[in-house]
Amino acid sequence: LEPWNTSVRKNRPVASTLSSPTKAKKFLSETVQSLGGKSTKLDTYTSSIVVPKATAPSSYTSPWEPYIAANLHLFTVPLAIFLRRARELDFSPRDFHKSLSYVQKVFRVYTPEIVQVLNHLLSPQSRQGPLNDIITQHERILGEFCPPSGLSLSSC
Repeated sequence: LEPWNTSVRKNRPVASTLSSPTKAKKFLSETVQSLGGKSTKLDTYTSSIVVPKATAPSSYTSPWEPYIAANLHLFTVPLAIFLRRARELDFSPRDFHKSLSYVQKVFRVYTPEIVQVLNHLLSPQSRQGPLNDIITQHERILGEFCPPSGLSLSSC
């Protein structure tokens, strides 16, 4: 949901031909046999996405605004659902930290800058802006699953 806050890390090398169990078995047996030689056929890397902690600051910048426009309802619908359900969170001493963790995770994604962008993209003024084509295409792709127009975060 927030690609501007992720980083890709290269892990251990793996073979590029592990597309099936048979190929993986063949690769492993050839690798074991060739350990005395120089070639181990390890020529690519796996990668993992490192997602920052809920308390880490966001690194959102304005060049990501078209991405948010292209995924507008992917951002607004979960936020609207969370805002409506947040009053049901239990902040008693027993569940305080668990509920606080949920709120922190949401605030981690929906920083004031993101909320401002969402409000702008949902406003009628954005329909005359440069991102209108992106929003229109997004809504066309969603088809009948597109939320009703006129959605506003203040109505949550």
